[in-house]
Amino acid sequence: MESLRKERVRNLTFHILKYIIENSSFNVNKEITNEDLKTKFYFKQSDVLNYSSEFIDNNRFKENVKNTLSEYIALHQRYKEEIDESQVEDFKLIYKKLVDYYANINKTEDLQLLLSQGAVLAEKIHWISLPIFKEVYMSNAGMLPEDNLEEYYHHFHTIEDLYREITNDVKKVHWKSVQGDINLNKKMKMKIYTNRWGHHDVYTVKRTTEGWVFSFNSYQDIKCKVNGESLHSITNEEDTGFYAILRHDSVQYPKDGVRHALETLWEEADSTEMSTEVLEKKLHEIAVWISEVEKATHKYQPSWCGYY
Repeated sequence: MESLRKERVRNLTFHILKYIIENSSFNVNKEITNEDLKTKFYFKQSDVLNYSSEFIDNNRFKENVKNTLSEYIALHQRYKEEIDESQVEDFKLIYKKLVDYYANINKTEDLQLLLSQGAVLAEKIHWISLPIFKEVYMSNAGMLPEDNLEEYYHHFHTIEDLYREITNDVKKVHWKSVQGDINLNKKMKMKIYTNRWGHHDVYTVKRTTEGWVFSFNSYQDIKCKVNGESLHSITNEEDTGFYAILRHDSVQYPKDGVRHALETLWEEADSTEMSTEVLEKKLHEIAVWISEVEKATHKYQPSWCGYY
């Protein structure tokens, strides 16, 4: 999550930009509350918690934010007057030629020429459509689009991302969706088997803006990071948070794998409109994984070992 910070800030800037363009009478100098961030600009609760300071100071937009918005609005208005539908169709055709090129259907095309032509048109379409890309896509590109649009779009995958934004080629989450807020703070269950007791124990878990909260027996409301480690753990400290509960009952599990799974699931649940039911199902899959490793560790250790 933190590794995609600049990409998320960029997307939230475009949330504000889109709102202002749709609501031309909006005064950027007015007081901005956290409720405004959520209801006008569609910041998720985690966005308000983690990113509001990037935009707001003393309940007002920061000067650098206002300057950026002013610059982007001017570019939007400029290209809205310059571009016509034929240029959009030319861009779509270039994308389809690139698809054919990489599929080895038509290698007679000049790849660099196609990319250059696509990048020029992409810059105009970019400021008209104001695309909100997945943060990981921009991270993979190694730069934000607005750092250098011509360079950013001089690649097949970034041209493809823009093509998909302006067509119905894939299902997109609308910028006015608060996405993962629908599954926040909902109580769910995980059933984890322990050889120590010979049965499944029922853990309760909630996804929060900071990570997860786990409860089981005397371990109540254990606040954890997105990877399941304690929210207050010290660097290099082992088996904290969720894993301290597992350690208490000597549960064996794939440590790195479960940490990765919880973090990946948290980010997916936060960035999509994942229902609580689907989230709980995926948590169940992690619980099954832990349980089967716990069973196998005891079942398949050599009879003379007796370690577990």
